Amino acid sequence: MLVRGDAMGRRIVAGVVAVVLGAVGLAGCYDPDHRILYSLAPDRSDPRPLDGATVTGPIYVFQDRAHDTSTAAVGFFVDLEPVRTDRAAPFDLVGGTAAAASPFDPRTLRPGRHVVGVRIDRRHGRPLTFGATFTVAVGRGTTAGPTTAPPGPAPAPPPPEGATTTLSGAVRLDTLTVRAGETLRFDPDRDTTVEMTGNLVVEGRLEMKPAHAGVQHTLRFVGIDEDAFVGGGMGPIRSDVGLWVVGAGQLDVAGAPKTAWTRLAGDAPAGATTITLASAPSGWRAGDELAVAPTRPGDHTGFDLVRVRSVAGSVVTLDRALAHPHPRVGGTWAAEVLNLTRNVHVSGTGTGGPGSASNGRTHVFIRSTRPQSIRYATFRLVGPRPSHFSTERPIGAEQVFPSPMDTTGRYGLHFHHNHDGSRGTVVEGTVVRDAGNHAYVPHMSNGITFRDTISFDTMHDAYWWDGPTCPPPCNLGNHRQYAREADPTDDLVIDGAVAAKVRSGSDVFRLSAFELGRGRGNVIRDSVAVGVEAMPQSNGFEWPEGHEGLWTFSGNVAHNNARNGILVWQNTDAPHVIRNVTAYHNEVGIAHGAYTNDFLVDGGTLYGNARTGVLLEAVSKTSRLLRFEDLVIDGGGRGASAVETRPHRASRTNPTVFRAVVMRGFTGPAAVVFASGREHTDRVDLLEPAITGNELVVQSLAPGSLIRIRQGTGAVEVTPESRPGAVWVERWRAHALPTAAFP
Repeated sequence: MLVRGDAMGRRIVAGVVAVVLGAVGLAGCYDPDHRILYSLAPDRSDPRPLDGATVTGPIYVFQDRAHDTSTAAVGFFVDLEPVRTDRAAPFDLVGGTAAAASPFDPRTLRPGRHVVGVRIDRRHGRPLTFGATFTVAVGRGTTAGPTTAPPGPAPAPPPPEGATTTLSGAVRLDTLTVRAGETLRFDPDRDTTVEMTGNLVVEGRLEMKPAHAGVQHTLRFVGIDEDAFVGGGMGPIRSDVGLWVVGAGQLDVAGAPKTAWTRLAGDAPAGATTITLASAPSGWRAGDELAVAPTRPGDHTGFDLVRVRSVAGSVVTLDRALAHPHPRVGGTWAAEVLNLTRNVHVSGTGTGGPGSASNGRTHVFIRSTRPQSIRYATFRLVGPRPSHFSTERPIGAEQVFPSPMDTTGRYGLHFHHNHDGSRGTVVEGTVVRDAGNHAYVPHMSNGITFRDTISFDTMHDAYWWDGPTCPPPCNLGNHRQYAREADPTDDLVIDGAVAAKVRSGSDVFRLSAFELGRGRGNVIRDSVAVGVEAMPQSNGFEWPEGHEGLWTFSGNVAHNNARNGILVWQNTDAPHVIRNVTAYHNEVGIAHGAYTNDFLVDGGTLYGNARTGVLLEAVSKTSRLLRFEDLVIDGGGRGASAVETRPHRASRTNPTVFRAVVMRGFTGPAAVVFASGREHTDRVDLLEPAITGNELVVQSLAPGSLIRIRQGTGAVEVTPESRPGAVWVERWRAHALPTAAFP
């Protein structure tokens, strides 16, 4: 028990505050001489010390630092929960204006002793921390939350243990906790909209299951201050308003099933008011919003947003004409058509812009011991972006690209450290859109299936979880500098997922639709990455350094991304396989680095990628080969080359192998352009290539490099320097020597 007013009490308070602040990574220099004050009036009149007080009703808690010009920010904490951070006086626990503070209602806490902690960040010197203990005489035993209820119906009293509470019609609530054993249900037979100004914490069960497609269920969080978000932690934080599923909590969400996305049957010209789909969609209704993806060369922004007027089989009549053409590519690939409308909604508020000023975005945080069922729901205006996001250097940025990066852990749909508790979770047919942060995050949460999910118009990597950290300056070649290795997620299945219109929201170095992280048994298949905006490295699918997990990768498509369809940036002995990939109308089909690895690209087509089909910066491992097999690389009259080598950072005696690769349609001087530099030797084997046009040109190769071409029983060696018996081949800009066929 904390003892008020004596030296022992002060020491215990100091220890408690240190624990409180340390738990959220904000510990500073403890200063017992500062006081936390409270008043019984909103104008803060007649202030008295909070330390040692016993309170029974609303109070106004504040720390007066207006006179102190060295104060940069004041952060408040209640027990282990960060509440808010103020950067200008007056500094109030719950906020307010210069004339009036907002009330704090201690009855939202459990009866007994509690601690308010304060951290003062100073413009010069170490932060100061101090605290006050107070006693709540009469409490409700509920999770602390906002204290002023907005206009509207008052919340019902908490249901008894094991009870089911049904919400129906228009409901306005403050903070609500669904206790273990309880069920909160949206009326399945009636349109129901629940607006909340505080957290919805689910320890029991939340059901949003409309009886049919004509019933709408909406959970909307309103009045959110994104700049009050503090992030971090393993459980609900009052300031970080959103949907929290904790303990053994479960979501049982099932909107009306429908075809989540499909493709056009052929071209869709600009001005068209009808489109024909590859097959008749299921569940599409008048008023549904559609996004039609860009397919034109060089276009990564030309999405059309239209609504359905009517559906007849596979023909959809639109409410307005298409603004952009969406041609069929190479006679094979047609534009994706995404249905963004569902009849279950979880949302915040705002415009969806990058800043916090015009948004009140929310989030979904799941840390549960039980699997979730989340089907056919939209999560919109999620992923808050507080203006105080910390400045870090993302791995890959080095010193050149410092970037404001979010570290809040507040994402669209976030599974956080569920471990094996999430096994059996199915997320199907959902949409995360207009998000200021990552869309789908299965962080250290195993056995989850994302099926037919859509990320549309989101910021930062759409499908992602935490990678390694690296202190600045971050040397990617030296893994010993990693402060923490990447977190693993196992047995994740991403099946038929889409990431479309992926934006950075800030000056980041690398941006990806799908980051394929560390873990075992992970699968990604038949998924699409389209419209990733331009960054120094932006990618449809990415295998990042320090995040090296084995994935079953097959049938995936990356198109109309501003930079790379695929980026590999690993140095690994693991036998990775990229099978049956399609990458078209990117700048580069596959950018492959970084030093040495043994990936196999087995089958597929790289078409119309403006710079090259394969940009090769890595070489083979000593023990295994980097291979490209049974691949069609077609420049489509747009791509400069099929393969371009870049300066390597390592020399190897083992070759990189291209076997039975078709190379055609390039516009540059040759199918394979060697520009590997003169520092590290390179070896490449072209086995049974089918090349239309000049086979290769050497722009820059280190002495000792060797290129071998095998056709049937004949072979030739190509080198940058002359050798006995070699002849100069002008079109290759190299010396060639016939040789015996090699395996």
